[in-house]
Amino acid sequence: MNKSKNAVETMSVTTLLGMAAAAALLAGGLQFAMAAPSSAPAAGSSRLQVTKVVLADGARAKLGKAPEYRSRGAKIAKAELVVYGDFASPFAATSGRVVDAVLEQFKDDLSVSYRHFISVDNHTSVSAAQAAEAAAKLGKFSQFRELAFGRNDGLGYVDFTAWAGPLGLGDVAFRKAMEAPETGAAVAADSAQAEAMGLTQRPTFFLNGVQLPGTTPINALSSLLEKELAAAQAAGGLAALLKTEPFDTEGVDTGTLEQKKEGQARFGEAKVRISDADPSWGNSDATVTIVEFGDFLCPYCRRGAEALGKIKKKYGPEKVRIVFKNLPLRMHRYADVAARGVLAAGRQGKFWEMHGKLYTRQKDLKSGGVDAILGFALELGLDLDTLMDDMTSVEIREKVADDMAEAERMGVRFTPNYFINDEHIGGALPYNNFVQIIDKHMSD
Repeated sequence: MNKSKNAVETMSVTTLLGMAAAAALLAGGLQFAMAAPSSAPAAGSSRLQVTKVVLADGARAKLGKAPEYRSRGAKIAKAELVVYGDFASPFAATSGRVVDAVLEQFKDDLSVSYRHFISVDNHTSVSAAQAAEAAAKLGKFSQFRELAFGRNDGLGYVDFTAWAGPLGLGDVAFRKAMEAPETGAAVAADSAQAEAMGLTQRPTFFLNGVQLPGTTPINALSSLLEKELAAAQAAGGLAALLKTEPFDTEGVDTGTLEQKKEGQARFGEAKVRISDADPSWGNSDATVTIVEFGDFLCPYCRRGAEALGKIKKKYGPEKVRIVFKNLPLRMHRYADVAARGVLAAGRQGKFWEMHGKLYTRQKDLKSGGVDAILGFALELGLDLDTLMDDMTSVEIREKVADDMAEAERMGVRFTPNYFINDEHIGGALPYNNFVQIIDKHMSD
């Protein structure tokens, strides 16, 4: 095992974050406009220093000190939990409840700090992080979390300035804090560090410098904390423990297969209804049926679709059936028209072909809307007049509404959501985890 320590160095935000992220956050691309792009970088973005952490085998990550205004729990900690999170992530509220539970259980020993890890192609992700940072600097981070996690319909196109009152803040002070260049810079710095470490999951936990998925359930995280507290005592304190090898995560329940277990009790419905009008791939008598509630502008859905494409090739139509239901989210401008477009393409026998283009060409759809859909239709050889008539038809509008009503009945509020032989999974799963669940149901 490599015994090298984590390499730590400081780099500018623009060097680490790169591409669209630095441009969006440090050059005025936020919802509540920073100054013009020409002036924003001069506000100190290129000079902002970020601790770059290189994860190495055999060593705990040294993440640097987090701002106190985004930290909770014990002032003199015997264990540290760092959360790299995104308030627009479908796992945000669930993982937030896990963090709250372990913090209450270990309130005298545990310190929890939050760091932003935005998805730069998600408008809500960026603006929510900016609002959270502003609220935190004004002493209202916990209240912001409660508001964000308490929304049953998720975070759509939210005017976060309207949250000033519920947060107990003045309108002018909150807006000023949101628009401040240092607010965007702080968000950029955290996200830069996460990107530099190669993190992909939102949220991601670090317990005493050891990386864990943000889906880790309460029992597993509590058990690890108990072991780490005992190890810290034996080592002579947390500082000494952080110099030792990381604990073994082999066999730890990361929650991927059970992340929606609590959902059935909360939602009440356990079986999703499938009709002949639902687009499907595979045989109706296949051993495993996967029902997806998806949104073609959702980046998590795109990743899920990539995994399901591999599932089709691995198992074939005799073993797996995939059923698609539309759940266009209000946060995505062209989600509804994309939902109607794919169903209209289905009337000409090209549902899955259009489905594939809408996901793989998501950036084109996001910028082009209806024009992009018509371009995809031309590439597929569809009749455009018929497509447009069908997209605006009462029947297709009603089908989208029926899908959304079924999502409501099942308690589904975000995308993607999957029902695999009625086992409810919230959020996009990696291919290997899909395989685990499918194989489990194959053996039932």
